[in-house]
Amino acid sequence: MLSVTSRKGASQVFTALDREVPPGPPDVARIIRFIRANGVTPGPMAAASLA
Repeated sequence: MLSVTSRKGASQVFTALDREVPPGPPDVARIIRFIRANGVTPGPMAAASLA
């Protein structure tokens, strides 16, 4: 599950994520790189999932 809160732009990140990341089992590291590149700062749970 991925949740993004923002005053603006969250829907744009989800639209881009849907376009750029293929369906199937999630590649968490790829998703985190992608959302960081789009201005999203992942929380501590994202770091834990890479361990």
